[in-house]
Amino acid sequence: MPAAIVRYRSAYEELVVQNHGIIRMPDATAPLEVLGPASLASLEKAWARYAKNSWNRVSRISVSLAPAAGFEEDYALAEDVSFEYWPAYRPGGSDELVPAHLETVVEKYYGAGDPDPDANAVDALIAPVLAKARAAAETDWGALDEGGSLVQIRVRMPSRGRTAGDAFWLGSEISALIDAARDGMVVRTTVPALLRGAHAAALLGQPEAPWLEAKRAPYRLAADAEKLELAKDVAGIAAGRSGGLIVLGLATKRGPDGDVVSKLHPLRLSEVRAADYRRVINRYVYPLPEGLTIEKIDSGSGEGYVVIDIPEQPEELKPFLVTHALVGGRVTGNHVSIVQRHGQDNLAATPAAIHGLLVAGRAALAAVRGPSLHGPAREEADEA
Repeated sequence: MPAAIVRYRSAYEELVVQNHGIIRMPDATAPLEVLGPASLASLEKAWARYAKNSWNRVSRISVSLAPAAGFEEDYALAEDVSFEYWPAYRPGGSDELVPAHLETVVEKYYGAGDPDPDANAVDALIAPVLAKARAAAETDWGALDEGGSLVQIRVRMPSRGRTAGDAFWLGSEISALIDAARDGMVVRTTVPALLRGAHAAALLGQPEAPWLEAKRAPYRLAADAEKLELAKDVAGIAAGRSGGLIVLGLATKRGPDGDVVSKLHPLRLSEVRAADYRRVINRYVYPLPEGLTIEKIDSGSGEGYVVIDIPEQPEELKPFLVTHALVGGRVTGNHVSIVQRHGQDNLAATPAAIHGLLVAGRAALAAVRGPSLHGPAREEADEA
């Protein structure tokens, strides 16, 4: 569907989105259903005409996800993504003229007791999203007089071939990542939220980590090697410090510092049977990680992502064993390995590491149980 033309109607101080509805200025709240289809270039031109007719003042259009039918502006809940038009101005009395422009504004308010997002983490997280959209952004961080703080991301993107909806959803992705940055970076609890909220694109460019394993395709459990691959991935993440996720439907590519998420590859959710995955994990991983969940997230038309969530595990359950091995092309249950995650990779523990764990375990048992029955102590036991 072609983008809608926007016209300024001066007699009523309103912008008309062709075939979709009317936005009454100034400082309007409009349903995305009306504003979204508007050509971004056409919106900017019509808004410029309005600005010229209203003493060139800065004005805003807030966005609501409420339906257009029966829309009541005074009662509509506005999103944290809005649009502002800025006529040409000279900042701070400088000689440099800033051209007139349209901005997508993302605003996040934080109360006095809330932790502020980390500025460096936010910039790093939104960089892949901005690059993909060929957009640029300026970030403002400021304290509020009444306490708390305000974060503003002002985004400018090329208008050619874009709609206001494109700009809004870009702002929504950035908003989701600002929330994610409150923990310093995208974390285990944030990724499912981004996927559920249709913000999977926000993960593009993000590196795999000790807590994140991304897979382009589902495990093909008809093959023994794939069963072992699933078991190793689960055991490796379960053994980690904070648990983690296996996400199916995210393709990766090798970068200079390791694998990064390079492409969204939603899979047919019918291809994944959670019961089969659980059956393999139950058989091949010991002990079974506590709290493990398997969630299918539908992104439309029966396609989407699968998230295997392995929470942080009690130390007394570690290490987690993979109870089978592939020998001569066949799976045998006569082998056991300890898989540990190092960075982005799952590595089998060396014999020396396994021996060290056994020695440490025996030492801990000895400390609890008292002297072992060897030497003189054993002779005394025999005499008794």
